[in-house]
This record gives sequence, C-alpha cells and structure tokens, in this order.
Amino acid sequence: MRFNIRDQGAFYLRWEVLPLPEESQPWGYYDPGGTQHRLSFGVSAGNVPALIGTVAILLAIGVGQD
Repeated sequence: MRFNIRDQGAFYLRWEVLPLPEESQPWGYYDPGGTQHRLSFGVSAGNVPALIGTVAILLAIGVGQD
C-alpha cells in the first residue's frame, strides 16, 4: 500500500512472502525450508525532491573530496 502526496513524497507499507526450499548438505546441515514473511514501512521522496536531493548529495561528496 502506498500513499502518495502530490508526487512530493509518499508513505508506504509492504508485506512480502519468500518461499524457501528444503535444503540439506552431506555434512549434516538440514534446513526444513518454509516461508519467510517481512513487513516493511517507510517514507520516500517524489521525483523532483529526489532529484534535488541526489544532486545535493553528489555535490557535497565532490566538495568534501577537495
């Protein structure tokens, strides 16, 4: 789910499911597999704010190198 605010930024909530296969090795390691679930949430910038921020960070890194 993503809540976008006039392409200036967004809040998001994401749920992911990763199926894991059963795995065993000759030295006795055994993983029964199953599924792994993850819930993540965060904030992202829109197109123009992200572009401005990226340029500002690159300039700061470049100026900091001198």
